[in-house]
Amino acid sequence: MVKVKDKFQVTIPNEIRLQAHIKEGDILEVVIQDKAIVFKPGAVLDRDSGDAAIAEGLRDYLDASFSFFLMLLCSLKYFLASSLSPIFLSRTV
Repeated sequence: MVKVKDKFQVTIPNEIRLQAHIKEGDILEVVIQDKAIVFKPGAVLDRDSGDAAIAEGLRDYLDASFSFFLMLLCSLKYFLASSLSPIFLSRTV
């Protein structure tokens, strides 16, 4: 049993914390299930993992953008070479 303190705080007993692997600073979701208050581990991404995921996504985006730019540049070069060659070849100097 636990006592509800001022500001509606409760202390999770040590035995429960150990069994649930709850550490100081962990985020818990609190829900009502069948008239019981249930604490569930919150799915929170830690800062280092989040920063790494954002960096990887940005690298992928930039790689794709650069690849698209190169493909566009090659297509433009091919288009100009095939479209303008007859004009320059037919011109007399």
